[in-house]
Amino acid sequence: MDVLEAVNTGVGIIIGQRTHDGNIYRRSYDFLHKGIWGPIAFRGQNPKVNYGPLKNIEINFNKGNFELRSEGEHILEFDDPNLPYVDVLGIIAYTGEVPLSHFVVDNFIISNVSEPNNENLDVKAKGKTTVLWGEIKDR
Repeated sequence: MDVLEAVNTGVGIIIGQRTHDGNIYRRSYDFLHKGIWGPIAFRGQNPKVNYGPLKNIEINFNKGNFELRSEGEHILEFDDPNLPYVDVLGIIAYTGEVPLSHFVVDNFIISNVSEPNNENLDVKAKGKTTVLWGEIKDR
């Protein structure tokens, strides 16, 4: 994912697992353009690495092994035995108590995905913001 602009916000990729009640934050990592937030459920697993603003975020995941790369450069790598698979993957943004925040991202690409237990991983556009915005603009 390319981070083209980020003002008063932390933007990046969330990757991890849902809990039994559907919570996506407790067992997921947030790889933000300015730092990483680890899962609430596994506080001891949080990587202690600081890095500056990234213009590109690439996450390589393989059975509990996470690697963060940016523009071809290795930033960090760690293992989390609590996450042998992931079922949460997306773009995430955090803002503080500010009157205005803004971000622009591009090239969110997912590749080399295997479908666990023959589950369908198709993206469903119905009800998504982009589709709704397009419908509004057509009116």
